[in-house]
Amino acid sequence: MAEHSEARMNTAQLLVSMIDRPATTLSYVGQKPGWAWITPALLALVGLVVLNIASAPLISQLALRRVQQQMAGLPPPTGRTDGWPD
Repeated sequence: MAEHSEARMNTAQLLVSMIDRPATTLSYVGQKPGWAWITPALLALVGLVVLNIASAPLISQLALRRVQQQMAGLPPPTGRTDGWPD
């Protein structure tokens, strides 16, 4: 951490060090006044958006499969539509 406390890190260095040394980088960002925290926050936000976009089709397929399994386990319909048993 001594190497980061004396030198100022630019945005590219922050992005690389967030992956390489996240604890050290977040400690550095926490010590700096102003807007230094915005780069790690945006990196995390972009990562979450990309993850959600990439996993949405798979999650949708899994949810559909689960609903189909639940529907297959239900008894067959009785023909009544008012909700009362026969």
